[in-house]
Amino acid sequence: TDIQPSAADLALIARLYGDDFSRFGYDPAEKRPKATAPVLDPAFLAERDRALARANTPLAQLRRKIRRRLNRL
Repeated sequence: TDIQPSAADLALIARLYGDDFSRFGYDPAEKRPKATAPVLDPAFLAERDRALARANTPLAQLRRKIRRRLNRL
């Protein structure tokens, strides 16, 4: 089923995320952003890729699995 937010819901969303909407050039009444996505700095992208590679090593995955199981205790 489709969920249709009420006018009050939309107003609350616009108030809570107003800064993000303006920062990313997004109007909640429109289906598409008003502006294209910002170009990310190559250094930022390289660091992101390194962090993702570190997070996806077998040892890092094992650490997360152990941590999750310990948190259940």
